[in-house]
Amino acid sequence: MASGGLRDGTRGQQPAAGYAARPCAGPFGRGDEELKRLLVDLAVGVLLIPSVACAVPMLVTTASRDVNGDGKLDRIAIWLTEGRRYDDTELWGGAGEKYEGRFVVLVEITGKMPVTNDLNRLFYPEYEGKEPMFFRCSKPLEMQFADYNHDGLLDFNLGQYAGTAAGCFRLFTVSRDGRVSELSVDGQPSGFGGPLRTHSTSLIAATREGFTHSYYSRMIGTEIRSWYRWDKDKIMFVLVKQEPPDRRPEPEVGTYRR
Repeated sequence: MASGGLRDGTRGQQPAAGYAARPCAGPFGRGDEELKRLLVDLAVGVLLIPSVACAVPMLVTTASRDVNGDGKLDRIAIWLTEGRRYDDTELWGGAGEKYEGRFVVLVEITGKMPVTNDLNRLFYPEYEGKEPMFFRCSKPLEMQFADYNHDGLLDFNLGQYAGTAAGCFRLFTVSRDGRVSELSVDGQPSGFGGPLRTHSTSLIAATREGFTHSYYSRMIGTEIRSWYRWDKDKIMFVLVKQEPPDRRPEPEVGTYRR
């Protein structure tokens, strides 16, 4: 299981003069300039490498939630720290305007130093974080939250392009001190299938025992729905039932490599 662990409040090189965040649909209001500067400083100081395609970090999305249960709203933001925002005009399923490259999840808990989590390493641990990710800009990215394993901590789902039939999704949890880690799903080490052309979805829904999700299987020509429960001993979600049973020899989801 991968976990985000690039935690500190250290500040490094400063963003370029005249910096302005370019979110797809501005999640920050005019009154949030101080927070934007703080997040930029942290992203640059912790993860940004000098020889990158974009000169400064770019904000992808942000959400306000009570992470540690103290009744105060905290901030969770996704930033592009290496890469670019561009319009991919190649003829393939991942074409369109998007952010592409390396990303971080920045968690700012009220009264504490922000925590930086390497999203590429979290999503693609088998590639040690070297696999690029992308987020489409055709509509605002709204992160979907729920307590999937019913431990009182905030969880969310994120997905990546994995082919023309489905997206590849993973579940993540946020600790009370701001660290992000994956919630493992038994039998799905590379992620599980979910809706196409979205990066976070309410269709991955919490149940009394865990969560349920569905995806279209092109190989068997129908939609498959799965139900999982949280196993405290195994510290992962285990499959309860699946309709119809998916008997494919290999999973269909994976990375977005062309």
